[in-house]
Amino acid sequence: MRIFNQILNKLIINIYTFNKWRINYFSSQEKNEKIKLTYRGVSYKYNTPIVQVTESTSAGKYRGNPWRLHQLKEPLILKNKINLSYRGVSYFKKFTDIKATQESKIIKSTEKEKKTANSVEIPIPHKNYEEIIDQIPSFLDALTPEKVQQKHSYRLVLNRDILKERLITTSGEAEIWQVTGEVLKKNNQNYLAKIYHQKTPEQIKNLPERQNKLEVMVVHQPTVYHLHKNHVSLSWPQYLLEDSSGKVVGFLMQFIGGSKLTNVYHPTLRKRLNLELEWQIDWQFLHLTAKNLALIIQSLHAEGYVVGDMKPQNILVNEQALPSIIDTDSFQISNSDTSEIYRCLVGSEGLTPPELLGKDFASNNQNTAHDNFRLAVIIYHLLFREHPFKGHWLGDGDSPGIDDLIRQCFWPYASKSLIQPGKTTIPIDIIHPRIKECFLKCFNQGHRNPKLRPTAIDWANALQVAIDDLVQCENYSSHWYSKAYGECYWCESNQRSPEYDIFPPSSQYNRLNRLLKAGNWKEADLETKYLMLKITNRIDKGWLDESAIKNFPLQDLGIIDQLWQEHSSGRFGFSVQRNIYIDTGNHPGKYNREIYSRFAETVGWRGNGIWKNYFDLEFSLKAPPGNLPFCCAGFDVCLVSHLALQLEKIETIV
Repeated sequence: MRIFNQILNKLIINIYTFNKWRINYFSSQEKNEKIKLTYRGVSYKYNTPIVQVTESTSAGKYRGNPWRLHQLKEPLILKNKINLSYRGVSYFKKFTDIKATQESKIIKSTEKEKKTANSVEIPIPHKNYEEIIDQIPSFLDALTPEKVQQKHSYRLVLNRDILKERLITTSGEAEIWQVTGEVLKKNNQNYLAKIYHQKTPEQIKNLPERQNKLEVMVVHQPTVYHLHKNHVSLSWPQYLLEDSSGKVVGFLMQFIGGSKLTNVYHPTLRKRLNLELEWQIDWQFLHLTAKNLALIIQSLHAEGYVVGDMKPQNILVNEQALPSIIDTDSFQISNSDTSEIYRCLVGSEGLTPPELLGKDFASNNQNTAHDNFRLAVIIYHLLFREHPFKGHWLGDGDSPGIDDLIRQCFWPYASKSLIQPGKTTIPIDIIHPRIKECFLKCFNQGHRNPKLRPTAIDWANALQVAIDDLVQCENYSSHWYSKAYGECYWCESNQRSPEYDIFPPSSQYNRLNRLLKAGNWKEADLETKYLMLKITNRIDKGWLDESAIKNFPLQDLGIIDQLWQEHSSGRFGFSVQRNIYIDTGNHPGKYNREIYSRFAETVGWRGNGIWKNYFDLEFSLKAPPGNLPFCCAGFDVCLVSHLALQLEKIETIV
């Protein structure tokens, strides 16, 4: 048995020695061969690294064989490159030494690579190979479109690639056209064309310089702050338009919907356009618009752009309080490659800072401090619906023009000013102190030193603080006021001079009034529910609860009730329901299921002991008294009980 074990041990040692020789032999034969691998169908090559080690003495034995410790002479460096493509973007992945950091950088491509796409070098610490590969898609997802710029043709030929469809508007400078074309259909976006006039010698003379400016703008698209993923902040030139001879005659820009800023902040204009009803414009809406505009201006300033001719007519706003700037080809643009500056050649009355008044725009560079003055004027328009340098003139004769007032720093809140707040002037004290401080700093200190004017980001931060401080009025849902002020200025103003109320509470009920007047009872009931949900911020919920009724603004409740009673000759309305609720033995603020069911039978919400479906109600004057509005009906929770308590608080129904 002992002899057998000795023979077996020798056989095992021989087999081990042979395998060790075999491994060393084939390793030496293949050490320069590349390992061919694939990942998700993409082939790549892996170069076996050459590892240099130091020899050491024997550290021990295992089954009679000595083993040694080896140390690396140099850190391991993997120099492998993987050429891959992800979402149409070509790139390669390069592994570095174990001390490499996670920082990524865009490297210059070779001339051949530039024809297809950019290359990205991603230094990554050495780790498991499959783990590194799995990180590639997530890295590219983090790349912004601005960092991976795709080359594209930005020149289109008018009347060949682009066809004019409908004239939108015209000015002394150009025409705006709605256009179509196959290239636009592929982009799935709506575009407008701005085509410059070539009627006068001066217009023809300006075309070459305008072309150079537009080429810079098209190639260098700003990475402007986008307020919403589907929102376009700038009507920036996207394509140059050429005629058949190759001369640039205009450009294409994305279509932007919305209403001009003047229609939003001016009470008369927004009432004429029915924006008060459709958009529910209130002081909170105007604060949000101002903040969003400041964010756009800040992002432009951060990239070296100056708006120049910033005015309300060049700003559009949508129903979400998201502004967009149009007429961007008038911006002051700097060519980063040549340092050439294309100036803003125009300005607007009442929006030019004092240091630029009387200056030739064509020969003077502008800076962000000039824009900061214009931004402050526009924000004042939004919050106070008029120009900051408007007021009651205390001097001799007629009041000077608005630019002369700006030049002399005559506005209602400057020391030694000959302009004082007028009868309709909204006092500056009603706004948040941070906003007030910005206005004083801009128009007073900034008059002497333009650099002291609050920047766009200063305005955005101050406006956000003010928005967080706004409180909705308990009486009118259309009234918002600053908590720092302490009371609703709009209610106070409405009591003194109702004709000057810029947020009239009844405007949002125009549609309800029309429906009730026409006898469209079902539509009026649905409109009533919508309004109550909107006022209580429960549109996303779709139903009212006890808290919503208890905190419902009393004046709004009174207006809705009055409209229903007026147009139904006293048959429908919340007050009618309250009276029936009490007459059937119910008590405001208390709920008894059996007694409440008696009330529901009386007003026609129940029949034969069963609650009626909404569509089984009779939406006509033949219905029982108190049948409508139905929006506060409840099967298990008695909202009418809380509604009755609210109605008792109303001393006078407006």
